Amino acid sequence: MTSEARSLVNIESVDIYAANRDTTAHSIVMRRDPYGYHMMNIVDYLVGNTDRHWGNWGFFADNATNRLTKLYPLMDFNRAFGADDTLEGARCQTKPDANACQFPGSVLYYGRAFFEGGSRMARAKGIKPMAQNKKAFHDYFVEERIECGMELKGTEVKSMRQGRMNLKESFAIVKDGEVLVCGMHISPYEQGNIFNTDPLRQKKLLLHKSQIRHLGQEVGKMGYSLIPLQVYLKDGRFKMELGLCKGKKLHDKRDDIAAKDAQRDIQRALRSRNRGED
Repeated sequence: MTSEARSLVNIESVDIYAANRDTTAHSIVMRRDPYGYHMMNIVDYLVGNTDRHWGNWGFFADNATNRLTKLYPLMDFNRAFGADDTLEGARCQTKPDANACQFPGSVLYYGRAFFEGGSRMARAKGIKPMAQNKKAFHDYFVEERIECGMELKGTEVKSMRQGRMNLKESFAIVKDGEVLVCGMHISPYEQGNIFNTDPLRQKKLLLHKSQIRHLGQEVGKMGYSLIPLQVYLKDGRFKMELGLCKGKKLHDKRDDIAAKDAQRDIQRALRSRNRGED
């Protein structure tokens, strides 16, 4: 698949590239080839592929410009047809859980949409990332992810639709049977006038009582926190992905940096070798 004109770049390398340029791998995928990404999920679901990870899918790169073009054809199906014969059995690395990449959507989600006539697929394509908390992935291990709604004022919604929010210093607390997000900054809406609210006011997250009880028990453990990971539009409504996170120690952060540096060096060497061989 490689040639003098193009190389392969796996999604792990794309994630490293994105982290150094204040964006995310998910944003790059959605800009470059959203159709290919959705179809990959459907194919993996249909064949029960349980081994789609960051090393076996990615982009073609134009060697002349070093620009990513589109996702390369799927490979590595040696663990296909090995999942349990249930919806929950079809899992892969694009499923957003503690051991997967940080992408909205999953094999389970898109596979069921395929069999139900595509209505959920249409909604899935309507997911629009609005804000990411990159600092969270540097400071924490994300052990669980929960999608939740937010109780917002009208002017806050209008400002958020303009992308005027910041999750960098945000966190959530469980208080009096509710989950509140603190430190999330929403800039005042320019035409809001007297209806604008405090940019840093606490906002209630909309969760089931069982979820709130579970999160309350978990954050009581030493080293665990609730951290907003991203905010996105889904079906025209704002949703937050809340992470149950465990703080990284200094040596963990050093290991992460070393791994990213090593991967970058490997990719650079592979590109140089491919150019030399071709």
